[in-house]
Amino acid sequence: MEAALPSRRTGPVAGVSPRSRVVAAGAATAAALVLAQVLLVVSRLDGHFLYTLDDPYIHLTLARQIGEGHYGLQPGVAASPSSSIIYPFLLAGLMEVGLGSWAALLVNALAAMASGGLIGLLAVDAVPGLRAAPTVLVAALAACVMLALNLAGLAMTGMEHGLQVALTLAWLVGAWRFLRGGPVTAAWLACAAVLPLVRYEDASLWLAAVAVLALRRRLGAALGLFLAGAAALGAFSLMLHALGLPLLPSSVLIKSSGPAHAGQPALVAAVLHLHEMVASNMRFGEGPFLVCLTLAVAAMASLKWGSADSDDRAAAVLGLVGVAVGAVHLTLGRVDGFSRYTIYIMALDAGVLLIGCATGRRRPRDRGAWHRWSPALAVPVLMLALTCPAQLLVHRSLRSDVAARNIYEQQFQMRRLVADFYRRPVAVNDIGLVSLDDPYPVLDLWGLGSEEARVARLEGRSGVWMKTLADRHGVGLAMVYDAWFPDVPASWTRVATLRLAAQRESAWGEVVTFYATAPDRIGAIEAALDRWGPTLPAGVALTRGPGAPAPASGPA
Repeated sequence: MEAALPSRRTGPVAGVSPRSRVVAAGAATAAALVLAQVLLVVSRLDGHFLYTLDDPYIHLTLARQIGEGHYGLQPGVAASPSSSIIYPFLLAGLMEVGLGSWAALLVNALAAMASGGLIGLLAVDAVPGLRAAPTVLVAALAACVMLALNLAGLAMTGMEHGLQVALTLAWLVGAWRFLRGGPVTAAWLACAAVLPLVRYEDASLWLAAVAVLALRRRLGAALGLFLAGAAALGAFSLMLHALGLPLLPSSVLIKSSGPAHAGQPALVAAVLHLHEMVASNMRFGEGPFLVCLTLAVAAMASLKWGSADSDDRAAAVLGLVGVAVGAVHLTLGRVDGFSRYTIYIMALDAGVLLIGCATGRRRPRDRGAWHRWSPALAVPVLMLALTCPAQLLVHRSLRSDVAARNIYEQQFQMRRLVADFYRRPVAVNDIGLVSLDDPYPVLDLWGLGSEEARVARLEGRSGVWMKTLADRHGVGLAMVYDAWFPDVPASWTRVATLRLAAQRESAWGEVVTFYATAPDRIGAIEAALDRWGPTLPAGVALTRGPGAPAPASGPA
């Protein structure tokens, strides 16, 4: 009724459709949350802005090299450190116009706004009453959803996962419209084709789009989409092969590697490896939460599968997609990693459940008690499914400043040591920020930025390989987590440790250990530490000497 509409101050804006108002409110809320996070980080980092992980600086360093016509982190050394095909190239284009390291924030802020708008678009279909709700209420609800999915915190990582979530939601909107009888839009096809270029695990959504098109007898579009995606993935692998690298990026190979099963048949070894992947994923908090959310989607799909209503059948198909994507990720993907690998699935499944609510609301009452109650049940199921993971994800969002402080106290200070004081080749296990715009060679002992190091580390049974590589590359100083490299060469000398002042949030460990790779390197290292130590932020502890403690720490 007109009398029940909100006042002009908080109600619909003249000339703006109710749907557009909700979408705009979602996008604006996302922008406000990201801006608040940025200001909070700058206030905690003595006026500096840093991302909450070291990883985005790997992308930025690679993007810088791409701009100079080289694919790798170090000039003249080919490497494939990024799990995303397209993201470094996108950053390279933005860095060429002068954005520098802010390029990743711009992409992530725009992606967060797009996600906020798309969430609003899905929500107005699920809850038509939102179209007449006060704008303040819509913004508050949008903020709750974005915090529950850690979308603002995801933007602060500077990684490609924010773009992944936005494209996943766009894929869902396009698929929903097509399954309800809409046209095959170029935007949806492009989204499906680009998704695996953003993250390899998004190939499940690309193939799902191919299957949906084939199911609806759009065979030409299905074949074209399959060939386009396969050609893009194949072209990148051929580029890596031409550079003398494996067909998949080193980051993918490292994350998918596990203990060898010597003597086992190939099929048995593969099954054992998959079992280890699932068991590893279930040890992290998001693993069981993801299972619960996937089961909720499966329940919704089963309720609607036999319906005569076309919208119900469309929702059931999307439910099957959500279940398949979740199952594939739990089996082949990763769940750990600072709450970023699974957000796209949570957003997809939450959107699918909202769509299930939308179709249920329009169902006639004479369709049976089960169908009449399913929309009412879907809302609490959705809230329950999101409540548990939201506890962890909201924590991540609210602790972005502490996470960025970790990077400031560790990797940023290490970069200052190398670039401003030591000024010689070094070896590290966190390659990102130390390498960005650093004129001095940096050897990545973990292997993301060095295929030579990746192979040597996986094949090496002692620290001999570390000494061999360090000597070959003229490295005098190594800065590593001891827990990552328990067998450092006996000839290396521990000269110092660096301990965080802030509580550990995103750093892998509280302590980084500094080693001199040979006795004749100690003097230069000590001289650099003498000048660098007094410039460290308050509370960051630099302990000198071979007795400096270096306790092992687990991942954040």
